[in-house]
Amino acid sequence: MTAPPTWTSRIHLDKLTGVRFLAAILVVLFHFTPPVQERMPVVLQNLLSNGFVGVSFFFVLSGFILTYSYATPSGMRGSDRTFWWARFARIYPLYLLALAMKFPVYFVKGEYSSYLDAAIDFLSSVFLVQAWIPTSVGGINPPGWSLSAEAFFYLLFPFILPIIQRTKINFTSIIFALWLASFLPVYLLHSNGIISDETAYYLPLFHLPQFVIGVLFGWVMVSSPTGHFATISKKISSIIALGILIILAFTRMPMSTLNNGILAPLFGILFIGLAQGMSRASWLGSSGMVLLGQASFGIYILQMPVGSWFKYLSGLGSGELNGSQILIYIAVLIIFSILAFKFFEQPLQKLIMRIVKSRSDAEKKGTLAEH
Repeated sequence: MTAPPTWTSRIHLDKLTGVRFLAAILVVLFHFTPPVQERMPVVLQNLLSNGFVGVSFFFVLSGFILTYSYATPSGMRGSDRTFWWARFARIYPLYLLALAMKFPVYFVKGEYSSYLDAAIDFLSSVFLVQAWIPTSVGGINPPGWSLSAEAFFYLLFPFILPIIQRTKINFTSIIFALWLASFLPVYLLHSNGIISDETAYYLPLFHLPQFVIGVLFGWVMVSSPTGHFATISKKISSIIALGILIILAFTRMPMSTLNNGILAPLFGILFIGLAQGMSRASWLGSSGMVLLGQASFGIYILQMPVGSWFKYLSGLGSGELNGSQILIYIAVLIIFSILAFKFFEQPLQKLIMRIVKSRSDAEKKGTLAEH
């Protein structure tokens, strides 16, 4: 899978930005609709009960987007350090805001068994390692576990990409091997009681194959966008999208398979189709959907903090939301996330990267002065 002689220019992936909103809101509905699902049609119950698959979707998408954004014919654009700072600037400010919003609720409600556990939960969350600690994976802000996994993926990405670029093994064979590795060992270990729920569902190492599958599909997209595999993916992407929807609406797969990448290759094909302009999904690239997609990280990571404060301010305490309250909560969450993106997440991201750039420029000048 070496790069071809010609290298294509990159285009904006507006449809992939828009589809992020759908994945994020599906996870939110998975968390907040169980009390009202029994009154829904079975198909809708299945779809919402399978909503946790949105996290798997994001893992594959992350590998795809990073490769699309950073891959060059022979390596990675920019230095490893700049890449890591860029990822820190992208996720950590809003992640920390969500943690700060949720911690008072966590502490006041006593969502911990001892002060030591609370300290471990807090520190592991601050340093993004909670997914490696079974007792802290739910921690203060439960959706944060996936950011702990993403931090692990970001750490490895500068080393994974060159390996994929140099490998001579057939693309389809690698995808198939990674696909089996993503869910089969976890399913077998978990179903036989060898590993716990927390380890099976959340351990970052078990989710790494999904991320690498995304990297592989991203490499195909940037290195051979008119090649055989990419062309076929574009042609069948609409069918794949329908197939994913049917699977989620008409089946109930074990969490250890659906959460761990059993649909990862289908997501990869869908991403290539959307990136290459899937005509039937043009609405995903509209300005409104792009804005919602830009706010999707906030929708995902702020869902529990906003939900907790929404319940408190509504006088519900620990009670469950009814149907109308869920709709109001989702509207509040979306508006809050858009505002957070516009006035907190984006400005801080730019500020951090300006600081990083100025320091990097200063170091370069110092190095030149020494010579």
